[in-house]
Amino acid sequence: MIKRYWLVLALLLAACSPAATPTPEPTVAPTFEGPAPETAGAEFLSAWTRADYLSMFNALSAAAQARLTPDTFANRYRAAQTTATVQFVRAEPRAALRDGDTARLNYHLEWDTALFGTLTADHDLTLVYENGVWRVDWDESLIWPDLPRGGAFQIQYQVPRRANIYDRDGKGLAVEGKLVTVGVIPGDIEDEAALLAGLSPIVNLTPDEIKARYAGAGPDWFVPIADIPFEISQQNQAFLQSPGIERRERSTRVYSGLAPHAIGVISQITAETLQTWKARGYRGDEWVGTSGLEAWGEPYLAGTHGGTLTILDAQGKIVTTLIEQPATPSRSLYTTIDRLLQEATDEIIAGHTGAIVVMDPNNGRILAMSSYPSFNPNAIVSPETAGQPADASFLNRA
Repeated sequence: MIKRYWLVLALLLAACSPAATPTPEPTVAPTFEGPAPETAGAEFLSAWTRADYLSMFNALSAAAQARLTPDTFANRYRAAQTTATVQFVRAEPRAALRDGDTARLNYHLEWDTALFGTLTADHDLTLVYENGVWRVDWDESLIWPDLPRGGAFQIQYQVPRRANIYDRDGKGLAVEGKLVTVGVIPGDIEDEAALLAGLSPIVNLTPDEIKARYAGAGPDWFVPIADIPFEISQQNQAFLQSPGIERRERSTRVYSGLAPHAIGVISQITAETLQTWKARGYRGDEWVGTSGLEAWGEPYLAGTHGGTLTILDAQGKIVTTLIEQPATPSRSLYTTIDRLLQEATDEIIAGHTGAIVVMDPNNGRILAMSSYPSFNPNAIVSPETAGQPADASFLNRA
């Protein structure tokens, strides 16, 4: 009886004991082949600093590539950096955080700009693991953190007025002033002979040269004949109101006509040089020095542009203002040219191919510099003749 009791008790205790806990299987971490996300992100940023946009595009995720073409992608970067006057890009990878098949790489971005100095930002680059490779999950904020999808940069420029070039006595050789374009409307001419005779000495052209300029023009066309100084227009006010003559004033660079090879000229920025000037902080529609002192003294005569850099959304509304930079005033140039000597040497050399240079032997200062054939700088800055090809008259023989 006692043995049976202990047997029953043993069976009951065994039934109440917990079942044996199985040994857990170890968790297998996902394995990733190829370069680490830090390496892939660093290569993307390095390609940016080299402006290697094709390599950048090839590093994008499938979803990002589906939204863009290589050209569209590259143009997004070029447009943003050109507008912001970016000259150099530095992008330095920092810490990375991996979470499964996604990763984030923090980086420090610097843009060295012509107009605004160095712009800096910190941002995160997201990478996704696709087909055995870490790829950049791209959006516009990787160009600049505040840039929204479809957004753009915009600059409101402050452009200083171009400064003047003077002779040794402070008289203008190249100044900001007014020119008057004198033209004719053929159908309004009442007395052609009188018009040609009176206009000839004002525009320094023969009657036949004037007539040739509007020959074949429509009766209601405005045909430019010549540009004259504002003062000459005022002095001949009565005649220039004759039927068939029309005047149009414009603000422009006005030259004395003395020493044109030394003083130089300005011209409009060309399509070929547009990006170069924009990278220097120019808007792109300015007139800039292209020869002589006008070109050499461009940093002084033009001053430094200022502006406000903003980011716009896809609807053209301002998202944020990144920076404001005030303009630096322009500064005039004072030369050693003696006006009377310059006029004399111009008269002496006229009609003779060659050059005359007058130098002060005591200090080496140039008092006059004449070269022939010569040219009229006021014609060069006329919109009708701007950009004309150079010929022998533009060669400085001095």
